[in-house]
Amino acid sequence: MWQFNACRLQSGLAPKVVKAGFKCIVSDQDVWYLDHLDVTWPKFYMNEPLTNITDVNEQNLVLGGEVCMWGETVDPSDIEQTIWPRAAATAGM
Repeated sequence: MWQFNACRLQSGLAPKVVKAGFKCIVSDQDVWYLDHLDVTWPKFYMNEPLTNITDVNEQNLVLGGEVCMWGETVDPSDIEQTIWPRAAATAGM
């Protein structure tokens, strides 16, 4: 079966993807973009990739989530403090 990267560009996309039988990796641009500096690590930690996916078989199709970062907002002087601890909070889920 094909894998599908579900980005929450629209509300409820991941539930639609898994309902169709596809595997998915959730990439939540509202919370899990590391260059959104106003989003704190607790918000990263509390973000749930399985939101609105209640069927266990569909939940098993969610492979996980990913955090993203655009390169124009970071350079070698601030990459460590921009990535951590928010990415670590997501990994701890």
